[in-house]
Amino acid sequence: MMNNYKIKFLFLVFLTLSVTTFFLFPRHADAIAVTVKRVIFEGSKRAEVITIINNSNHKQTYRLGWKHFKMTEKKSLVAVPEDNIPPEIRPVVDMVHFSPRRFTLLPRSSQQVRMMLRMPSNLADGEYRSHLWIRPEKDVQAYRDSSNEGKKPGVSMKMLAGVSMPIIVRKGDLDVSAEIQDFNAVDQGGEIFTSFTLTRQGTKSAYGDLDFICNQGGNEYLLKFTRGYSLYAETSKRHVKKKIAKKPDSPKCSNLTVRYTETSGFIGKPIKVLAEAQASVQ
Repeated sequence: MMNNYKIKFLFLVFLTLSVTTFFLFPRHADAIAVTVKRVIFEGSKRAEVITIINNSNHKQTYRLGWKHFKMTEKKSLVAVPEDNIPPEIRPVVDMVHFSPRRFTLLPRSSQQVRMMLRMPSNLADGEYRSHLWIRPEKDVQAYRDSSNEGKKPGVSMKMLAGVSMPIIVRKGDLDVSAEIQDFNAVDQGGEIFTSFTLTRQGTKSAYGDLDFICNQGGNEYLLKFTRGYSLYAETSKRHVKKKIAKKPDSPKCSNLTVRYTETSGFIGKPIKVLAEAQASVQ
């Protein structure tokens, strides 16, 4: 049975059992780098330039397009059918234009992609979002045929590395606030198990960092941080569960504070604290 499996790592991982092929696109791939995490058009901003870098050792052709995702309370982002986008997801595809849509990069080279916003004059106030999808273009049929030569029928899986990033358009005087509810922290030997509900109120998405701080106010230290945690406009809450490794050389963590700070830019420049809660470590 094991002879039927073949795994290749570059831009694609291939698991061979048949002539049927499924594609999986991870949101992050080391072979592709993008200079921004997200693009937000608001106020007078009408243009943006992003840079895409081929970090691999091979020449690659890339194709760009739109995808749409819905945020859920438990599973983060879930892809939605492109021919049946839910009404709570308001796409930007008709007002954000980008170029080029396809290009080839040599190893360790880069390409700029220019984005322009053409906002309709009658656009209603609110937040609009689509995800820009960047993936390497492959001759899938040729690869599949060569890889399956002499193989028995079954199931074949390929994974093409790619990234997606939110493109957001905001119109009007929008606001956001957040709250952390039902925060619990339990000592489980070498780890602290945390759980809470992060809620969002207002007319736009929340995006920021989660910091977990031990013993706030005395013997205080940062236990863990999570960068780029979002609550998009279609959801009002996310249930969060995290196991955090303890720091053996640090003071005992008697109480734990979780802080959600709104950030901007690629490196996450702090803007303001949106929510904070504290719990005794049980």
